[in-house]
Amino acid sequence: MVMELTPVLENERKVIENLEDEKTLTIAKNLDVDKANSFFLNKFGQAVNDAIDSGLKSILPDFIEDNVIEVKNALIQGGIKEATSKAIDTAITTGKEVIGGVINSVSDVKQAVKEGNLISGVSKAIDGAVDIAKNLNFLKTDIADRIKKGKDIILNTTSNNIDNALEQQNKHIEKLESYCDKWDGIVNKKDFSKIESQYKKIQKELLEVAPLVDLMKSVNNIENQYELLKTKNKKGEELVLTQEEKELCNNL
Repeated sequence: MVMELTPVLENERKVIENLEDEKTLTIAKNLDVDKANSFFLNKFGQAVNDAIDSGLKSILPDFIEDNVIEVKNALIQGGIKEATSKAIDTAITTGKEVIGGVINSVSDVKQAVKEGNLISGVSKAIDGAVDIAKNLNFLKTDIADRIKKGKDIILNTTSNNIDNALEQQNKHIEKLESYCDKWDGIVNKKDFSKIESQYKKIQKELLEVAPLVDLMKSVNNIENQYELLKTKNKKGEELVLTQEEKELCNNL
């Protein structure tokens, strides 16, 4: 049986729906697989890039910085960025399929990285880029050999960088969850300035957090509640959400 909305609730539903396009982060975007892959592609891509930069300096200690940059540029010409991006994307996609298709925690991400053989994929990407750069005469043979022999330095640093990135994710998620847990208590105080302040904290932290399914559902509910409360505040109405309004916010 479908619940018939009162005129007030119907208007509030429309308010929320009309504001959906204006939100910087929506539940639809955050639950989209491509968006999730894009988030981790950026995070892990930076981890690999940093590892290559520091790794080349260790592999080529006798090179001055400008020479190291030349070698990095040679690898770029060899397609290192495209190859590592593809390796990361493939690893994430494959790993997610192995663990059931849903990433709902940092532990899931770690498992996906492991199951998707991300480090192995990055290793092959480096080998391929080195070979192409050498064949195109962007890299001398001895330099190419040194990079391949010292590749484990880059791979170990990549692994450490990814672990650090995931550790930071855990911290951001814990902070966001803490803000969300305090939401109902702050709403009950019926002080819009405090409600708005807490909402801004949530939105700021949300920018740093991976799109994990359950967490995004919770945030979406809070976003909808905020829009209703903001409308009530503008109308001078009491800042109280009825059970029907809460259900509406949770279901939209």
